[in-house]
Amino acid sequence: MHTTAARRLRRLCAPFAVVPLVLGSVAVAPAASATTDDPWWWTAMRISQAQRQATGKGVTIALIDSTLDTSSPYLQGADITMKTTCDGLRAKSRPGRENFHGSAMAALLVGNGRSVAGTPPVRGIVPDAKVLFYELDTQPGGPLSSQESFMECDAGAIGTTIVRAVDDGADVISLSVSGGIDQKLEHAVEYADDHGVPVVAAAGQLGDQAEYSLQFPAGYHGAVAVYAADRRAQPWKKNPPADLEGPVHEWPVITAPGVDVLQGIWVQGVGWRSEPVTGTSPATAITAGVLALVKSRYPDATGNQLIQSLVHSTTSRGGWSRAYGYGILRAYTMLARDPSGWPDVNPALTDPRVAMKKFPMSIYGAAGGSTDSPTASASTSPSTTAEPSGAAGAENSAGGDPGGSGIPGYTWPVAAAVVAAVAGGLLALRRRGSARPVDVHPAAHPAAHPDVHPKEG
Repeated sequence: MHTTAARRLRRLCAPFAVVPLVLGSVAVAPAASATTDDPWWWTAMRISQAQRQATGKGVTIALIDSTLDTSSPYLQGADITMKTTCDGLRAKSRPGRENFHGSAMAALLVGNGRSVAGTPPVRGIVPDAKVLFYELDTQPGGPLSSQESFMECDAGAIGTTIVRAVDDGADVISLSVSGGIDQKLEHAVEYADDHGVPVVAAAGQLGDQAEYSLQFPAGYHGAVAVYAADRRAQPWKKNPPADLEGPVHEWPVITAPGVDVLQGIWVQGVGWRSEPVTGTSPATAITAGVLALVKSRYPDATGNQLIQSLVHSTTSRGGWSRAYGYGILRAYTMLARDPSGWPDVNPALTDPRVAMKKFPMSIYGAAGGSTDSPTASASTSPSTTAEPSGAAGAENSAGGDPGGSGIPGYTWPVAAAVVAAVAGGLLALRRRGSARPVDVHPAAHPAAHPDVHPKEG
């Protein structure tokens, strides 16, 4: 177990914490080659090319979310097992409007690429992976903006669910949820780390909880805390602030596509369709999917080595910043190198200033270019960040200290038509000790959601 002053402080505070859930949205599955229907982030990360090497076969992902509808047209043919609710009962498939957040996250992972109602297709990063679904909203059905619309699972119950997922054989855990601090939840993240299972968690959004920076479990040592970025690789304006100096340190580990990401949703009075949404939730599912993709390609790699590969294969060559963590997620670069050469140690356990000295960062050149082994990577000063520019990944230095928040001078390499997007919204709802969903509602159909006022999230 990890013994740090920050962890002890959290445990002292844990009995007084309450946990709302932050949930986002979804989108995207396999294709042999890029098409005009491919989402911007799909093209930017070269997922079509990556899927020629791996499709998630042999990998099990635990998706812990609100509810899920196995009859979603985007999930037909997917290998999904409904496991348990947070209180240990059997999870049920939930129809229609009750389910869309969990269904959307699942489609980002294992979506079949179907186009529904004439809207763009929703494709999954690892269509051949197995998904174990754990339900957090045990009594869904209330109006999404209603004070009665909350999840029954508190932080302790979510921790219990994480432990179940580890024991059930998950290789990666995806949590597009966030909330307050809790001792059971922290212990669960430690348990997953001790068993070599990466916990990928949404960092939340600015304003959800004023008393914290990153939300939890993303803020716990060892978790892969995910920020969101747009198609220009600019950080989402509502990413919560990082904290390296306070008594409880929380820092982003990775930044992934999260702005205007297509997801398959249920629109009241319309039915299933894809809509662009925004938040750290889709960024989290995308990150978990990429880790599963690499695990499928390199099955002998440990969970710690997957995280090592994650932080060493980003757009940042040797740096960390408050705005991006270790940089922008790059799937194709991760697949290019066997991660088993990295130390079997989770770099997310330690302050990034320490991690960069202990595990020197390098992207080893442009995506797919170098075959250097991780152990032979060039060391870069922890106080310097460098970002590649343009589709070819040419390097462009952008100096800054680890505590800085400078914007790197690069953009996503987009080779296909980008999707015209409308920012979705999510509402951070709370009720005492109960967790509440933060669902995303497309602004394109306001009449279908008279009780919801869309905003970014």
